[in-house]
Amino acid sequence: MRISFALSLAGLWAATTLSAPPADAFSLNGSQLGLTQRDFRIFPNFSDPTANTNQVPDPDYPGASGAELALWKGVAEWGSGPRGSGLSDPTQETIGSGGADFDVYYLGRAVGPGNADANVISQLDGSGGAIRAFAELPSNDGWRIRFFRGPTEWHDGPGPVISANPEAFDIQGIAAHEFGHVLGLGHSTGETTMSVSTVGLGVPLRSLEPHDIAGVQAIYGVRSATKPRIDTYEFGPGSSVTLVGEHFAAVGNDVLFTRLIPGGGGALIEVLGVSSAASGTRLTVDVPVDAGPGDIIVRRPGMAFVDISNPVPYSPDRLPCQAPERVGTPKTTSAGTQPRLVLEGIPSTGRRRMRLRIEDGLGTGTGIFFSGPGIGQRPFAGGTLYATGPLRREGSFTFSGSEASLLLPIDPALVGTTRVFQAWFPDPGDPFGIGLTDALAITFCE
Repeated sequence: MRISFALSLAGLWAATTLSAPPADAFSLNGSQLGLTQRDFRIFPNFSDPTANTNQVPDPDYPGASGAELALWKGVAEWGSGPRGSGLSDPTQETIGSGGADFDVYYLGRAVGPGNADANVISQLDGSGGAIRAFAELPSNDGWRIRFFRGPTEWHDGPGPVISANPEAFDIQGIAAHEFGHVLGLGHSTGETTMSVSTVGLGVPLRSLEPHDIAGVQAIYGVRSATKPRIDTYEFGPGSSVTLVGEHFAAVGNDVLFTRLIPGGGGALIEVLGVSSAASGTRLTVDVPVDAGPGDIIVRRPGMAFVDISNPVPYSPDRLPCQAPERVGTPKTTSAGTQPRLVLEGIPSTGRRRMRLRIEDGLGTGTGIFFSGPGIGQRPFAGGTLYATGPLRREGSFTFSGSEASLLLPIDPALVGTTRVFQAWFPDPGDPFGIGLTDALAITFCE
């Protein structure tokens, strides 16, 4: 029996508003997605002007913008690990925080809202009163998520919701909450994604908290060390693409792609029975002609949760952006802190800029960010220079508390190259008078 619950006499609704929180840290609703239910589609019919303001291309979600992009991010947060670079949301460190043997892939746009088992997210005309969105359950054989059109003013981010309208809410955070219900989670206590109440206009719901992670891992298991993993892909001759990763089966792998043209029935684009090479670390396939920007995912033979890979963002005309590589260790400051370098944003020419940030710095003083073309290891002032010469000064910063940051433009000429970034600052209490962060090797993409 399908339950479409609105907290009314009609039955039970997996909605963003419920009465009282459960006694436990997280609760389960009895649903569970098998390997045949690991796809979703979006019907992009959100009509609010504020729902489609973000038109900046995002390499981690190729081909999407506006509400479609915000919805995709909300679903991706439940993935087993970082979605692509994981760096495309300014309100959280990483998108893809579930850490379970669960991943889902984007099947593309739908041509309508579909039925209650269509695995489609869309807007629903009318008002739900205190209910702003809901998931139709149980999800074992399919599901649907609907967002009420009125009176809510929907915002697509990626920053905070800024509006004087008391009915303004964040699409991405609410999508993450509702998809949690689809996964099998009820409401939880505290300020979590599955919180019984909507906090911060929905923006804090974007990021999973420990209770949310414990819940999804209770259903699907902690991410296995033997789960197939796609790290990147390489273009080959003709229309071929090679997936590079680990734990592919020797034979019988299925490779799934997002559909180029919107489909009404949600049919998969599959390349079946692919053999791997190089001890299960490489899979080469010819890309189907109807595959478009979106996802690639590998399904290993078997029906266990561990047999499906993470999705890798795929675009037929560009290589994926890579997450930065952390290099070395910081020099301990005279205050005993370990100043760590962090990248905010994606090093993509489409986004045009990125931000470097220092965590656990000295707390006072100024310094400079610098970079070099390669990774080295040269002793310097009681620490280590990890960027090789010729070094380039990127800009100066001033600590505010223990943090400092610098916004850097991205030169299109850097696409395909890697630079190693590090930061220097005065440390009067240090024997050498100098503080150094660790380093990040950042590869620039389109």
